[in-house]
Amino acid sequence: MPTTVIIGLQWGDEGKGKIVDFMAAQVDVVARFSGGVNACHTVVVDGTETRFSLVPSGALRPGITLVLADGVMIEPFNLTREINRLRDNHGFDVKRLLIGRNAIVTMPYHIRLDQACEKEAGQYAIGTTGWGIGPTRVDHVARQGVRIFEYLNPDFMKEGMLARVRQGLTPAWLLVRMLGMLYYSEEIYDEIRETLSGCITDTASFLNKAIDSGQHVLFEGAQGTLLDLVYGFYPYVTSSHTLAGSACIGTGVGPTKITAVVGVAKAYSTRVSRGPLPTEVSGDERSSLVELGQEFRHTTDIPLRVGWLDLVTLRYAVRLNTISSIALTKLDVLDAFDEIKVCVAYKRKEQVYTDLPPDLGCVEYEPVYEILKGWKSSCTEARGHADLPPQAQAYLHFIEGFVGVPIRIVSVGRDRSQTFYLGDET
Repeated sequence: MPTTVIIGLQWGDEGKGKIVDFMAAQVDVVARFSGGVNACHTVVVDGTETRFSLVPSGALRPGITLVLADGVMIEPFNLTREINRLRDNHGFDVKRLLIGRNAIVTMPYHIRLDQACEKEAGQYAIGTTGWGIGPTRVDHVARQGVRIFEYLNPDFMKEGMLARVRQGLTPAWLLVRMLGMLYYSEEIYDEIRETLSGCITDTASFLNKAIDSGQHVLFEGAQGTLLDLVYGFYPYVTSSHTLAGSACIGTGVGPTKITAVVGVAKAYSTRVSRGPLPTEVSGDERSSLVELGQEFRHTTDIPLRVGWLDLVTLRYAVRLNTISSIALTKLDVLDAFDEIKVCVAYKRKEQVYTDLPPDLGCVEYEPVYEILKGWKSSCTEARGHADLPPQAQAYLHFIEGFVGVPIRIVSVGRDRSQTFYLGDET
């Protein structure tokens, strides 16, 4: 059975959670390998929406083991709250969840520091989620972080934690000194310990044994390729690696055990925060994409930035991740358009660039569009390639031809049932 990595090919919000849930119907284990509480993956089953922040998106599939591997940043309060919500709404059994003992913890002061820095930066703010991801990673790299198995040890939290943080005068420690945000209340801490203590284990060993025994393991990424700390549009990136290769580091599973990489992309482009979005649109085009795609930041009414599909950055992401196949989401959002634009190159001072320019994000480039004919009919009832309008089929074929890999999965609506394989299952 294959071992498959699922990652985003754009700026996040591609629909990875939906694809993980869809593919999880045939797997034994779903393991999250990166990111933290800043992720928000949405799964809709029979019209009921469930949002995941830390718990892997395969949680609604019964019998699957769920893993938060060592590469995930754990925010214990929100993880506990998410587990309780899943238990109340879906009968979730926390015994299905394994947490890597070396996973680093996002502390309350990391969140406060993140929010304070963004507020102080004003118009120059990067546009983080405010969930403390950057400060958590800074402390991790500075060897001032706290691993989850240490966090759940009361003796360490009383003495060792203080000594650990004091070893370096990090910004987080200075904030602790000023605001006294070292711990949650004793009552909250006790609930966290009671919920999570039985989950902590050596997940690297578990995952390797599962693969060696022939189980199908699905590795779930967070955010998107273009937000990668090194290969994204720096500095408007997240504080972790979002590429398929980080699945190996985040889980302790070697690269030779990965058999397929599925890249998830929207049929158009969106972005939450500041930074380059070369195909960004305004006016009526923006209004249509936002409204039809319901492109709003989770828990707020703030619309995402939107644009046409950028095939130059998509091909870049396909190369970086050695993508086996693509899962294309929200194809139905384009149902209403007479014409559909796709970016096939960039232009600056009469020079055309068919590959990603190295200074994109520092210098303004004009997108060069290929205009395709829209299908002007609903594809939400489609359950196979033959059910799609001819122009929608042509749109998929155009994308495949440009980026050089096949589209194997298509989503034509929010619900789990509105997702299907094109041809053989991957």
